[in-house]
Amino acid sequence: MNIAAQQRMSLQTFLRRSLQSNDFSLHYQPLFSAVSPRLLGFEALLRWRNPNGVIVRPAEFISVAEDSGLIIPIGEWVIREACQTAARWQKNGHPLRMSVNVSALQLRRKSFVDMVKSALAESGAEPRLLEIEITERVIVGGHEQAISALREIDALGIQIAIDDFGTGYSGLSYLKQFPIDTVKIDQSFIRDLTVDADDEAIVRAIIAMSKS
Repeated sequence: MNIAAQQRMSLQTFLRRSLQSNDFSLHYQPLFSAVSPRLLGFEALLRWRNPNGVIVRPAEFISVAEDSGLIIPIGEWVIREACQTAARWQKNGHPLRMSVNVSALQLRRKSFVDMVKSALAESGAEPRLLEIEITERVIVGGHEQAISALREIDALGIQIAIDDFGTGYSGLSYLKQFPIDTVKIDQSFIRDLTVDADDEAIVRAIIAMSKS
């Protein structure tokens, strides 16, 4: 077994332990309007401190969690925790949108929508406050169960956002086939927006298309 494989196995073991010992936490990144200083909501970002006390970057453990199937229980914990937080803010007079990243593996499970319903009911959070964030790869895959789940989620009044849009995984036609409420343009187009005329043109086109 090579070193990379050993490291992945160690990460899997640590992830399983952390599920039992609750070593995960959520950090909330604020989302502001670009035309006013109004706070729109937050994106729930998963953070993990492994049993050795080391903070592991999401880029290092999310793929391992997906390959091992551990993203299912971890993802459920994230949604339930995020809903509880959104409900607390709502009760305190701050009904703010809570955006949560969801993997294709989660969407393809028949129990996913029921789990989301349960999380909302137990927390008392309104469905309109929850936003499920997916990547282009989810809709490109065309998995029947994932597509069905997105439509059920939309029918509940939950918002749906597509992340990293424009990276080349899908065609623009996908926007009209799925109930997408928010388009998050990939940072590769945003990074040099003020100095690159091509990036500006692409971003303007995506915004115009999304609005129409």
